[in-house]
Amino acid sequence: MKRAICEDIDSDIFFWIHGASVGELNSATYLIEKIENDYPDKKILISSFSTSGYTYAKEKFKKHKTILLPLDFSFITRKYIEKIQPRVVMMIEPDLWPNLIRILNQKNIPMFLLNARSPNISIKNKFQSLLYGEMINKFEYIFAQDEAERNKFLKFRQNKNSVVTTGNMKFDFPDQDFSVSQEVSDLKLRASKNKKIICCGSFHAGEEYLLINALKSINALFILVPRYPQESEIIIKNLEANNINASLMSRNEPFDDQKVFIYDKMGDLISLYGISDIAVVGGSFLFRGIGREGHNLMEPANLSKPVIFGPYLGMFEQFANQLIHQRGGIKVSSAEEFYDALNKLIIDDDLLELTGNNAQRLIKRNRGATQNNLSYIMNAL
Repeated sequence: MKRAICEDIDSDIFFWIHGASVGELNSATYLIEKIENDYPDKKILISSFSTSGYTYAKEKFKKHKTILLPLDFSFITRKYIEKIQPRVVMMIEPDLWPNLIRILNQKNIPMFLLNARSPNISIKNKFQSLLYGEMINKFEYIFAQDEAERNKFLKFRQNKNSVVTTGNMKFDFPDQDFSVSQEVSDLKLRASKNKKIICCGSFHAGEEYLLINALKSINALFILVPRYPQESEIIIKNLEANNINASLMSRNEPFDDQKVFIYDKMGDLISLYGISDIAVVGGSFLFRGIGREGHNLMEPANLSKPVIFGPYLGMFEQFANQLIHQRGGIKVSSAEEFYDALNKLIIDDDLLELTGNNAQRLIKRNRGATQNNLSYIMNAL
């Protein structure tokens, strides 16, 4: 996949929105919707540095031009900026490129850092702190996710009043009025009305160990959604090694007498959370490397589902702690802890409903960052 050439890019862009990858651009969804509604005549350009972010944005934001950000060489970056001619640039979270920021500043194009999180830059490292401070001082405003992040920026920022805590944009997604695919609808109809449904979303091969005790003792239907569908065969073999049979969606296999249905199709996870009673979010039970921990806990929480997750949470750790404090989610570190947490929810309908409502209440209470950010930006122009 090539990075765009200048001729491929629309000129006279008003809003240029950049995010490093899928997570950052996903948090910009509501922002883009608000711009479409409030400023329908303004052109939007969306960029990402990762190919996964580019592919995601191209599919999700089809109304707008999407590009892969060029490598941060001065002569290339300058050509892009001169072609795009943006009125305002919004960067989501900490994806900062020195030449991009420097040239935008030279051309007096206002930049705003949204949903800002500060990387761990030590002020003792003179080179790092000098470069970082030089970059962040070129932004009109920095909109921090919380006070802890704001305080990190204040160590480097000269204009303290332009670092503002506005909240986390990841909370700002509309209530899901999702369309349920035929496959999900059929799955719901085929599930026993006497069984609870547990959706295990974004699981990675190896994490199915967590389910073994529960599968042998708890009467429920487990819908296991692999993060990577190609890992389905590995997961099935690992389950069978523990005398647990599983049905695979792509084979159209029946699951009348089985407890595990592996949904090896992309794109339906939100709908599957929607038809379930409890959500288990994978990617959090095995350590897969720094920057690769955890998956989205907010999606099932917004659907009033109790959320169970592991200790490896990455960018979702702060939200997970809030979820635990709000009693809308449960962190577990072993198959035994998972069994205990799940069993308590299964046998107590009141506890299950209360936990799910607590999760959704946390989402609703923290909304508003996107509107705050956009108001600051438009007032500053």
